[in-house]
Amino acid sequence: AGNAAAARRATDAALATARAAGLARLEAVLLVNLADDELQAGRHAQALQAAEQALPTVRLHRDERAERALLHNIGLAKIGLGRADEGRRDVERALAMWERTGAQAAAAAAMREYGNALATQGDHAGALEMFHRERKLAADTMKANRDAALAELQDRFQRSAQEREIDLRARDNAVHAEQLANHQRMRAIWGLLSLAAVLALLLFVLLLRRMRRTQSELRLRQSALREHNERDTLTGLTNRRRFQKQMNDRSAVGRGGLQGALLLVDVDHFKQINDRHGHAGGDAVLVEVARRLATAAGGRALVARWGGEEFLIHSPLDDAAAAQALGARLLHAVGAQPVDLGGVRLRVTVSIGLGRFPLPPHRVPLAWEQALNLVDMALYSAKSQGRNLAIGLHSADAPDPLALHAIEADFELAVQDGRIGVERSAGPAGPAVHLAHAA
Repeated sequence: AGNAAAARRATDAALATARAAGLARLEAVLLVNLADDELQAGRHAQALQAAEQALPTVRLHRDERAERALLHNIGLAKIGLGRADEGRRDVERALAMWERTGAQAAAAAAMREYGNALATQGDHAGALEMFHRERKLAADTMKANRDAALAELQDRFQRSAQEREIDLRARDNAVHAEQLANHQRMRAIWGLLSLAAVLALLLFVLLLRRMRRTQSELRLRQSALREHNERDTLTGLTNRRRFQKQMNDRSAVGRGGLQGALLLVDVDHFKQINDRHGHAGGDAVLVEVARRLATAAGGRALVARWGGEEFLIHSPLDDAAAAQALGARLLHAVGAQPVDLGGVRLRVTVSIGLGRFPLPPHRVPLAWEQALNLVDMALYSAKSQGRNLAIGLHSADAPDPLALHAIEADFELAVQDGRIGVERSAGPAGPAVHLAHAA
């Protein structure tokens, strides 16, 4: 409810009760939450003290989940206290535990917090490295999920094809049986040969129509299956594979490279939404955000769910001003109105990196993948500047692809020395978004 002082009094009372009753494990759980609260409040020394006090107890009870959270918070607290080397070792131990148990979503969230802590301490290189580690983990998770879903779809399609083949063979046998019966009737009733011929012709027409209907249904089902394979099952947007195929067709360097605006959109604080409202609530938020993005982007834009809480948009806009205006429109489309989660009205915002390519003044032709790297850097800049922002690239002092690669290698330096020009658009103002417990 936003009453931090009352919450702290309640936590202290709970700790006193647990200690008086000799409930060591419950006391450790309360210390885990307390360490997380202190860390989020910026009180690094208090967070470190609470976490180190709880660590022996959770190890005694072999509570690996709590141990991971404690090691992570201990590392972040040490980084905040200027003990960066110690903090890095603790955080890396926690990340190794998460990755060993297959908790990839939790590991990705921890990497994000780790990167933010490094950026706060001025270690931008370390923060950028952690950002890319998180991106790679998310991409690997998405690929594994996609491969599993594709294998399931292929197996389902093969079973369906076998069933259709059996049905068609049964129908073919019925046709042969009917033809044989007609032949026997014609031999028995020679005088009605003409009538039997007419009946056989009518029967053939009916069977031909039935066969054509069956073939038409088969084509419709195959078309539906292709559409299913090219759509994201949750949001209904274009999926990553179809987006890549279309962009490869649109943006060959030999034909002038990518033309138009490319926007990478990421839902802010999405882990908190899942933590507070469950994965069903998180899915509902993704569906609504996808709907708002598709509506605001317009019918000419290609809108795809890129992975997790990320969306990628290509729009055939003519200039950087139109691209920046589209980014601002998307910020307001998502953040202006709260999302209704079964009676809970939740404010959701996004951060956006964008650019209209090729970039003036040199207009070097780019493959869409290199353009995506640049807008990814702009998105990271929007995240580091407080979120609910659209950072747009409007120019690049780069006469050739090598100069653009140099900008990618150190984007922040390129912004500072003017090699890349950016424009900033803020989303709609609203109440602050608070962090949730990590335990």
